[in-house]
Amino acid sequence: MEQIKYNKDILTPCFIFFPEELEKNVSGFQDALNSHFDRSIVSYSVKTNSTPSCIKLARELNAYAEVVSHDEYELARLCGYSKDRIVYNGPMKSKETFIDAIVNGSIVNIESKKELAWLLELPVGKKYNIGIRLNINIGKIFPQDADGDYNDSRFGFSDDTSEFREAVEFISNLSHVILTGIHIHRTTISRSISFYENSINYTCSVIKKYNLNLNYIDIGGGVFRNIPKQAYISTIL
Repeated sequence: MEQIKYNKDILTPCFIFFPEELEKNVSGFQDALNSHFDRSIVSYSVKTNSTPSCIKLARELNAYAEVVSHDEYELARLCGYSKDRIVYNGPMKSKETFIDAIVNGSIVNIESKKELAWLLELPVGKKYNIGIRLNINIGKIFPQDADGDYNDSRFGFSDDTSEFREAVEFISNLSHVILTGIHIHRTTISRSISFYENSINYTCSVIKKYNLNLNYIDIGGGVFRNIPKQAYISTIL
């Protein structure tokens, strides 16, 4: 990391952004995925850093934009993202952007029962692909990272209850909607490989349980990267 020279005209606190570091992060992560998978997508988390210059650079690096609210969806569009290069997650979708994203080819993962109801308002005469968020209980799949004995999420649908099954059944009864993906993001303390391995194994067991024919698993974020500790002070990721 290059040394930063003090500039009396720069007020503090502030962030110093090195574009080459973001480029290195995105390309390195994509190269790592390409070495193990035939098909993969790297998405830039707009929530993590919504600075327009960072979003635009991520787009130039061929990363998708991952957004979790209607405001972030609109911001990604303002930063030049086409709708079919947006991953739309999170519980803060508006009905308008939810429908707009699905109709125009975004990767949309359903988080709540209200979003299931919104599927009924999609325009007729066409089939639409959607994903669904599986609520993973960390206490069940990786106890060492759990906060207590039972550590599920307030987001998505749990298969420990009837929620996930009922959501899948609801979608399967819609002639105009196809369930093509599953989203499993959880925040991990250790960021260990075993956490992600256990999460994926659990997800695969749920996929087999319901005989789902899916195109993707959205792992989410929180993945550890190889970076010197001191670089966190001066680099926006």
